[in-house]
Amino acid sequence: MAMFSFFAWRKVSFPSLKVHANRIHSCGQIIYAFLLRPETLPRSYRTWIGEAAKVPKECVNMNLSLVRQGTFDPGDLDKITALPDITQTNLKDLLTLRTQLLAPPSPTDPLEYFPNYAPCSAVHPALTHCSSVPLDRFFAVFKWMLPIYGALHFVPAVLFKRKAFAQDPGQVLVKAGLGSLRSSAFLGAFVVIYQSIFCYKHKLHKYLTVLRLNNSASLFAHLPVPLVEALISKVSFWAAGFMAGLALFVEEKRRRGELAMYVLPKGLESVWVMLRGKGWVFRTGNWGESALTALGMAMVMSAYQNDPQHLSGFVRRI
Repeated sequence: MAMFSFFAWRKVSFPSLKVHANRIHSCGQIIYAFLLRPETLPRSYRTWIGEAAKVPKECVNMNLSLVRQGTFDPGDLDKITALPDITQTNLKDLLTLRTQLLAPPSPTDPLEYFPNYAPCSAVHPALTHCSSVPLDRFFAVFKWMLPIYGALHFVPAVLFKRKAFAQDPGQVLVKAGLGSLRSSAFLGAFVVIYQSIFCYKHKLHKYLTVLRLNNSASLFAHLPVPLVEALISKVSFWAAGFMAGLALFVEEKRRRGELAMYVLPKGLESVWVMLRGKGWVFRTGNWGESALTALGMAMVMSAYQNDPQHLSGFVRRI
């Protein structure tokens, strides 16, 4: 928010900040970090993403281990198979995976496919078919977020727009209600897009790999191996998050900039921690957060004093 307000005040033209690109890039980084570099995100934020995804946390652990090491902790799988709502088909699939892990196939028998990612049966254990996931996830996330977004839309509308509320309370309440529905639909769409890509890119990888292992006559069996493996590469997890960021267009136009400025710092923080771990950037010690907070507040107050119209109404009232 501070950066957006400052750039607008200085009349610096950054269309990506005002529109969508930075937020979509940040979504890719945040989801990548959640799945493959969780140590680069705050624990509370990881917990919130896990709740929003409606995916067992053991599945996230499995995916991390499978992508990084090609194996996983059987204890995580056992916790998923013990879920009361798991379907028989998914249970059978996960038990087969457990057997493959504990008794790997012989190197002379290359026909066994072992996924280097969390299988769909672990991602949605209560749903057998991936095609059933979008509708289920959308309404689950929508119902979960509606009270939260409802408070964010109704409370400011009533407390900070008292004059408009007194003149036409119906219009204010309807507008807040529609905003709540739209915001909840935005997050539901985000989860649906990501999980749909997650499932189907892995299904496609398995299909193409099995064709190649079986020496099928299909043209698809002769696709370059690096191209097929790109479907389960680390970059593919980032790309899926990037595509999920397109759910931003469901949200109201005036809120897109605010959402961008919410996720952008999270994405930048994750990138910074990753680069710091590689030794590519310097360490800030104990003064980094304080310096960043001071800079952000200076930008906000400068905009407030000179061009307050570039700040949101909520910030101006505070």
